[in-house]
Order: sequence, then C-alpha cells, then structure tokens
Amino acid sequence: MTRAMVLFGVIAAALLSLSLYYLGYHGSQLACATRNGRRRASESMALRIYVASAFALVGSGTAYAGSLHADGLATAAPGIAPSTILFECHVGGKSARITSAGDRLTYRYGTTDEAELTLSETATGGNIFYMAQRYAGMQYQLRFANGDTSYIVFASEGNAHVGANSGSGLVVMRGADTIMDEPCARYSEFSANFDYSTLPEDSETYSAM
Repeated sequence: MTRAMVLFGVIAAALLSLSLYYLGYHGSQLACATRNGRRRASESMALRIYVASAFALVGSGTAYAGSLHADGLATAAPGIAPSTILFECHVGGKSARITSAGDRLTYRYGTTDEAELTLSETATGGNIFYMAQRYAGMQYQLRFANGDTSYIVFASEGNAHVGANSGSGLVVMRGADTIMDEPCARYSEFSANFDYSTLPEDSETYSAM
C-alpha cells in the first residue's frame, strides 16, 4: 500500500471520528435547547453537512484504495478481467502485441500512442488459430483472421546442435500470399499464462515459419 493511501485513510478515519463525536455531543445540546430556534436550525444544518462530508471522504478513499494494486498500479473495473501480455513484437517504431483477458485475446498493432488495428475475440470465436510444430526446435504461432487477411505472430526456438538460430516475427497474409514478413527487433516468445490448447489448430497453409 502506498504512503498516500495510508495517509488518506488516517485523515478520513480522523474526520469520521470527529464527526461522530460532534454528532453525539452537539446533538444532545440541540435536543435540549429551548431558545434561539434559528441558531439551532443553523447548527443542525452545519452538523449534517459536516457529517455527510466526512462520510463522502471515507467513501472516496475506499474507492480510491480499491482501484489500486498494492504496488500502485491501476486494476480493471469490477467484473472485467485484467489483461496479460502474451506476446509483443517490435517492428520499427511500431509493435504487434497480443494480450489476454479471461478467454478473450486481443491483437493490437501500432505505436504506443495510437493503434492502427485492433482485433479482439474469445478463444472459441473461430477467428484465432494456434500452431505448434517442431523442426530444428519448437515453433509456435498465433493467427488472427480478419476476412481474407491474416495477422500472424510467431516464435521459433533455436537449436545449437544443427546451427539453427532462434527468431520471432510478424507475418501478414492475404489469402495464402504473404504481403508482409518482418522479424521482431528482439527475440520474443509466448507467455505461458494462457491455455493455447483452447484455440483451434491452424492449417499448414498459414504457417509463418
């Protein structure tokens, strides 16, 4: 928990305690008062505003604390699974990133500030395919189909015994024709934080390796 959150909680608790004390003490004084009805009404209104403000502060502090991880990072809203990066390939000043949130996978291509293309679907939606095969080493790929165009990210493990280097990249195909084939600026591999077996197996026709 961050220092700001701790300080916020202490201040909110103190204000709440003071408001309850004020309510108990001055509430009894107001109940016994027989004169100066206008002043009594004014104090009663001020009391209500003070107590309401204290409770509002406590409530906002709770909401603020709930929106943060222990390390201060924002989480997803209730009911929405946080996303996990499964693969990221940097090509020039852009990147192709695959993330998962529950059983939903998302392909995003573009710069940090602006996405040129975003494709998102559940694992059983029928437009995301997975392939694992072995040549010199294990090779893995994910393909997002968008009409007749496919966006494929892949990672190929090297094998020093046969002189094969590791590699990863982004391939774009239209039909069975490759229209883009770019290596990642640095080697990327797929995260194990997803059950890829839930995806339909891809065809050799779309092998990017």
